Amino acid sequence: MMTIVTHVHLKDGAGRDWDAAMRTRLSAARKRSGWVGGQLLRPADKPDRRAIVGTWRKPRELGGMAP
Repeated sequence: MMTIVTHVHLKDGAGRDWDAAMRTRLSAARKRSGWVGGQLLRPADKPDRRAIVGTWRKPRELGGMAP
């Protein structure tokens, strides 16, 4: 398996739109072969930061989903 963790620093005021776009992207990943699961994380003390955790069975199954 391969797990990828991506850290993001958002522009001021972009949080809601960015979160919605990432939920859509994670939902699309569920339909892909090899997808194990993912999480969108937001620290309580840093509202402009996010972390995305995505796990795939094999690196080659990432396709165009890697950030």
